[in-house]
Amino acid sequence: MIQCRQKRILGGVRRLLILLILGCIGFAQTGWAACADWPKIMANQTLTRLPKQAILIAAEPFQDDTKTPGDDWLEHGIANLLMQYLATPSDVTTLPESLVAKLPTRHKPKFRIGGKFQHLQNTFRAFVFLKDGKGRLLAQYPMQVPYPYNKQFFVEFKKIAEQVLQKVGSIDINADKLRLIQNATDNVRSFENASRGRTLFFSFDPDSMEAALVWFQEAKSQDLRYREAYIGAADVYAFLALDHKQNRQPFGVDIQNAEGALKERDRFVKKSTDLLQTMSLGARVINAHVYFVTALHAAEQKRWGEAAAAMEEVGELAVGGQISGRHRAQLQLEPA
Repeated sequence: MIQCRQKRILGGVRRLLILLILGCIGFAQTGWAACADWPKIMANQTLTRLPKQAILIAAEPFQDDTKTPGDDWLEHGIANLLMQYLATPSDVTTLPESLVAKLPTRHKPKFRIGGKFQHLQNTFRAFVFLKDGKGRLLAQYPMQVPYPYNKQFFVEFKKIAEQVLQKVGSIDINADKLRLIQNATDNVRSFENASRGRTLFFSFDPDSMEAALVWFQEAKSQDLRYREAYIGAADVYAFLALDHKQNRQPFGVDIQNAEGALKERDRFVKKSTDLLQTMSLGARVINAHVYFVTALHAAEQKRWGEAAAAMEEVGELAVGGQISGRHRAQLQLEPA
């Protein structure tokens, strides 16, 4: 009887950990829970890691008024840069509008940020609009810089981001973190490539991830010390690991590639830039996988308490701790 119970619990450990590493909660009545809507899953997972009173901002694409050839990346690139700046406080998070649209009604954003830009000869102008959650204009912020590829581009958008954070009521504005974003690269071309990669990543479309990796590689080739090139690649590999796992395909190489991207970052990027944000998707999935393997090994050796503790860590990393009582119960075991 005891042996049968232990086998049943070991099976429960395996099933639950697989669900957690995928970000799926619960079983469907006729099999595994479906996890096809990755944008919805990722948007909701972001919410689970936020403080209850966090300010949610939706970042909308910017309108291109002049349609200068080669400027198409700026439609999402400006939003991507502002999202990096606006992610520095602990009480604010910013998501692309495409992900915000996937959130439940009760989690609609309190603010929206977007705008338009113009590129005439060697001058770049942008107008950033801050709106409330219903789209009513609250403030607008103009900027102008020499262009193309002038590093003042980063400086001016940092100034706007500071004003936006003050306007939305953030109480955790950190000048050092904002400066680290501003100085992450002087190479606007490298930022452009990384932004193209990040835009594809935010689609959470598995078929777009190879192209995203190419853009992050291009960003690295332009600036070997640009942190986002490595973080972006690690995030892509981590997402591919989740997708392959969900489709019951081999994913070990994806985990190894994500680890390799972060190790390469550590070789070339200053450690201080780790202050910029919370753990990336790549780092979370790697750590969750480590705990996943630890839990399986512990359960196989009948160290049930250690298995359950490792499972809790997987839950915190993979799904923000949203584990139902029913599935927790699968790991409960009377002391030997």
